[in-house]
Amino acid sequence: MKTEEIIDYYLQAVRIREIERYGHLAKKFRNNVAEHCFMMIVLADKLIAHYNFDLDFRKVVRYIYLHDWGEIGMKQDIPAVTKSKGDNRDLVKQKEFQNATALLSEFGLSSDIADYQSYENLETEESKFVMALDKLECPLFIIKSGLDNIITSCIKNGVFKNKGFTSVEHIIDFEVNYPKKAIALYPPIKDFAEAIMNRIKQQVARFKLQN
Repeated sequence: MKTEEIIDYYLQAVRIREIERYGHLAKKFRNNVAEHCFMMIVLADKLIAHYNFDLDFRKVVRYIYLHDWGEIGMKQDIPAVTKSKGDNRDLVKQKEFQNATALLSEFGLSSDIADYQSYENLETEESKFVMALDKLECPLFIIKSGLDNIITSCIKNGVFKNKGFTSVEHIIDFEVNYPKKAIALYPPIKDFAEAIMNRIKQQVARFKLQN
């Protein structure tokens, strides 16, 4: 890439911080995709060191910052519950893929497109690890925000009508079991994913006692 092209690439990539996540929640419980990617890098660094995973950290970081490029083109975050619904999954992934490759093609960066495709197709251990991290950062965000706060915010913002959830029990079941997707993608992460599930179950127990 030429110097000017690097500047243009940055100006395209920086738009990722304009994509808000958890738009169905009160503002204080939202973040953006750039924050999501940053926290995934933090997790990757600590987990690779703690479990001594034999992974290429540079490739991991590239997958992380490329994995949501499709949302830049779509100008919106795609909620996990939407991606999990059978009727929408293939269509959503196809739109994300088309938008990401279109944006990256503007710069003629075949290596970025190849890495994005490699991630989406789970072709490497690093891609499986990163997709597992993507599944774990969401429940960690729920733990930080507090499950009771999330449920209350969902109810106030009409989430049951327009975001795919049907009841409080549906939210609880989704959040408790979502980390299992990470285990299926990258089994060595099982211990950490189960620790997250246990934290969420503790919050569920407290919520049920209070309601």
